[in-house]
Amino acid sequence: MVLLISPRPMKLSTRCLPWMLALTLAMGPLGAQSQSATAEAPAALLEYAASDFRQHMKPPPDRFRQVRLGQFIAPDGQTRQVLCGHFKVGKAGPWTAFATVATSPYEQWQGGGAEGFCRAPGFKPGTGGDLSAALTRAVAATPAPISSAPAR
Repeated sequence: MVLLISPRPMKLSTRCLPWMLALTLAMGPLGAQSQSATAEAPAALLEYAASDFRQHMKPPPDRFRQVRLGQFIAPDGQTRQVLCGHFKVGKAGPWTAFATVATSPYEQWQGGGAEGFCRAPGFKPGTGGDLSAALTRAVAATPAPISSAPAR
C-alpha cells in the first residue's frame, strides 16, 4: 500500500466518504468475517435447528424431508439465510413445515409461519442438496456438555 502525504490538508467530498468506508470495511478483518460467516451458515443453521428441536420438543422429531438451505429477501431488502423443510414425530404424526432463520443467532418457525418464509416470493433456494439426513443425525446426536471449568 502506498501512502501519500500532502503538505496541506485535503478536503474530501462528503460523497466519497461512504465509498471509502465501504472499501475499508471490505478490505479489513470485518469483510473476512462476513465471508466466513456465510460459509459457516449451513452448519450453524443445522445445529441451531437440531438444538431447538431437542430442547423444545419431547420427543424430538425423528424424520425430516426436503430440508434445504436458501435465502430469504425481506421486503426491506435484508437477506437472511434460511433452513427450510418438514419434520415428523413418530410414524403416525403429520408432516409439519419448519424454518430456521439466521438472525442473532436464529429464530425457529413451525407450521404456517415457516411456510411464510419458505414459499414466499422472496425465498431463493440454494443449489445444495437435501440436508434431511444431516439434520436427522444432528437431532439424534447427544450435545457435548458445557464445561464451567476455566480454560488453561
